[in-house]
Amino acid sequence: MIANRRLVLGLTVGIVVALRLSALAGDAAADAKKELQGTWQPIEAMIGEVELTKEQLAATKLTIKDDGYLVTAGETVDQGTWKIDADAKPKAMDIVAQEGPNKGKALLCIYEVSGDSLTVAYSFTGKDRPTEFKTGGDPMRAVIKYQRKK
Repeated sequence: MIANRRLVLGLTVGIVVALRLSALAGDAAADAKKELQGTWQPIEAMIGEVELTKEQLAATKLTIKDDGYLVTAGETVDQGTWKIDADAKPKAMDIVAQEGPNKGKALLCIYEVSGDSLTVAYSFTGKDRPTEFKTGGDPMRAVIKYQRKK
Protein backbone atom coordinates (compact mmCIF):
# COMPACT_ATOMS: atom_id res chain seq x y z
CA MET A 1 0.00 0.00 0.00
CA ILE A 2 2.77 2.47 0.93
CA ALA A 3 4.73 1.45 -2.17
CA ASN A 4 1.67 2.19 -4.34
CA ARG A 5 1.27 5.63 -2.76
CA ARG A 6 4.94 6.42 -3.40
CA LEU A 7 4.57 5.25 -7.01
CA VAL A 8 1.49 7.41 -7.52
CA LEU A 9 3.17 10.38 -5.80
CA GLY A 10 6.32 9.89 -7.90
CA LEU A 11 4.32 9.70 -11.11
CA THR A 12 2.28 12.76 -10.15
CA VAL A 13 5.41 14.79 -9.38
CA GLY A 14 6.95 13.60 -12.65
CA ILE A 15 3.91 14.65 -14.64
CA VAL A 16 3.79 18.08 -12.96
CA VAL A 17 7.51 18.66 -13.65
CA ALA A 18 7.12 17.53 -17.28
CA LEU A 19 4.13 19.82 -17.79
CA ARG A 20 5.99 22.76 -16.26
CA LEU A 21 9.07 22.15 -18.43
CA SER A 22 6.82 21.90 -21.47
CA ALA A 23 5.17 25.21 -20.55
CA LEU A 24 8.58 26.84 -20.10
CA ALA A 25 9.67 25.57 -23.52
CA GLY A 26 6.44 26.97 -24.96
CA ASP A 27 7.14 30.31 -23.26
CA ALA A 28 10.66 30.38 -24.76
CA ALA A 29 9.27 29.67 -28.24
CA ALA A 30 6.59 32.33 -27.80
CA ASP A 31 9.21 34.84 -26.64
CA ALA A 32 11.44 34.02 -29.62
CA LYS A 33 8.49 34.43 -31.99
CA LYS A 34 7.50 37.71 -30.33
CA GLU A 35 10.97 39.21 -30.75
CA LEU A 36 10.69 38.78 -34.54
CA GLN A 37 7.39 40.62 -34.87
CA GLY A 38 7.51 44.02 -36.54
CA THR A 39 8.95 45.80 -39.54
CA TRP A 40 12.59 45.34 -40.52
CA GLN A 41 14.78 47.30 -42.92
CA PRO A 42 17.74 45.49 -44.49
CA ILE A 43 21.02 47.34 -43.88
CA GLU A 44 23.39 44.75 -45.39
CA ALA A 45 22.68 41.95 -47.83
CA MET A 46 24.80 39.46 -49.73
CA ILE A 47 23.33 36.98 -52.24
CA GLY A 48 26.05 34.59 -53.34
CA GLU A 49 28.91 36.95 -54.17
CA VAL A 50 26.69 39.95 -54.93
CA GLU A 51 26.25 42.70 -52.35
CA LEU A 52 23.00 44.64 -52.62
CA THR A 53 23.32 48.38 -53.20
CA LYS A 54 22.15 51.03 -50.76
CA GLU A 55 19.31 51.81 -53.18
CA GLN A 56 18.18 48.17 -53.27
CA LEU A 57 18.33 47.96 -49.48
CA ALA A 58 16.36 51.19 -49.08
CA ALA A 59 13.63 49.91 -51.44
CA THR A 60 13.16 46.70 -49.43
CA LYS A 61 11.15 46.08 -46.28
CA LEU A 62 10.29 42.94 -44.29
CA THR A 63 7.17 42.85 -42.12
CA ILE A 64 6.54 39.95 -39.75
CA LYS A 65 3.12 39.68 -38.18
CA ASP A 66 1.86 36.62 -36.34
CA ASP A 67 2.79 33.60 -38.50
CA GLY A 68 3.01 35.58 -41.74
CA TYR A 69 5.61 37.67 -43.48
CA LEU A 70 5.56 40.24 -46.27
CA VAL A 71 8.61 41.41 -48.21
CA THR A 72 8.37 44.36 -50.55
CA ALA A 73 11.32 45.13 -52.80
CA GLY A 74 10.33 47.96 -55.09
CA GLU A 75 7.36 46.62 -57.07
CA THR A 76 8.04 42.99 -56.11
CA VAL A 77 6.00 41.46 -53.28
CA ASP A 78 6.77 38.13 -51.60
CA GLN A 79 4.61 36.81 -48.79
CA GLY A 80 3.92 33.62 -46.93
CA THR A 81 4.28 31.91 -43.58
CA TRP A 82 7.14 31.08 -41.26
CA LYS A 83 7.89 29.01 -38.20
CA ILE A 84 10.90 28.82 -35.94
CA ASP A 85 12.85 26.37 -33.86
CA ALA A 86 14.22 28.64 -31.15
CA ASP A 87 15.93 25.71 -29.42
CA ALA A 88 18.15 24.92 -32.42
CA LYS A 89 21.72 26.19 -32.34
CA PRO A 90 21.76 28.49 -34.23
CA LYS A 91 18.05 29.27 -34.17
CA ALA A 92 16.25 27.89 -37.24
CA MET A 93 13.45 29.31 -39.37
CA ASP A 94 11.39 27.67 -42.13
CA ILE A 95 9.74 30.00 -44.61
CA VAL A 96 7.05 28.95 -47.09
CA ALA A 97 6.30 31.49 -49.81
CA GLN A 98 2.66 31.66 -50.87
CA GLU A 99 2.80 34.66 -53.22
CA GLY A 100 5.48 36.30 -55.32
CA PRO A 101 8.60 35.07 -57.08
CA ASN A 102 9.25 32.35 -54.48
CA LYS A 103 5.66 31.02 -54.53
CA GLY A 104 5.56 27.36 -53.52
CA LYS A 105 9.17 27.32 -52.33
CA ALA A 106 10.44 26.48 -48.88
CA LEU A 107 13.41 28.47 -47.63
CA LEU A 108 15.47 27.00 -44.80
CA CYS A 109 17.21 29.58 -42.65
CA ILE A 110 19.12 30.29 -39.50
CA TYR A 111 18.76 33.55 -37.62
CA GLU A 112 19.93 35.55 -34.66
CA VAL A 113 18.46 38.57 -32.94
CA SER A 114 20.54 41.06 -31.01
CA GLY A 115 18.56 44.01 -29.71
CA ASP A 116 17.01 45.70 -32.74
CA SER A 117 19.19 43.77 -35.19
CA LEU A 118 18.15 40.59 -37.04
CA THR A 119 20.53 38.53 -39.17
CA VAL A 120 19.16 35.75 -41.37
CA ALA A 121 21.09 33.27 -43.51
CA TYR A 122 18.82 31.86 -46.22
CA SER A 123 19.09 28.74 -48.38
CA PHE A 124 16.98 28.91 -51.53
CA THR A 125 17.41 25.21 -52.33
CA GLY A 126 14.72 24.00 -49.92
CA LYS A 127 17.00 21.03 -49.17
CA ASP A 128 19.64 22.19 -46.74
CA ARG A 129 19.84 24.75 -43.96
CA PRO A 130 22.84 27.09 -43.63
CA THR A 131 25.10 26.33 -40.69
CA GLU A 132 26.79 29.73 -40.57
CA PHE A 133 26.08 33.33 -41.47
CA LYS A 134 28.06 33.27 -44.73
CA THR A 135 27.07 32.66 -48.36
CA GLY A 136 30.34 31.00 -49.36
CA GLY A 137 29.75 32.61 -52.75
CA ASP A 138 26.85 30.23 -53.42
CA PRO A 139 24.13 32.05 -55.44
CA MET A 140 21.52 29.84 -53.69
CA ARG A 141 22.47 31.41 -50.32
CA ALA A 142 21.89 34.86 -48.90
CA VAL A 143 22.76 36.61 -45.65
CA ILE A 144 20.76 39.69 -44.76
CA LYS A 145 21.16 41.90 -41.74
CA TYR A 146 18.05 43.90 -40.80
CA GLN A 147 17.43 46.78 -38.43
CA ARG A 148 14.06 47.06 -36.68
CA LYS A 149 12.07 50.06 -37.89
CA LYS A 150 10.63 52.13 -35.07
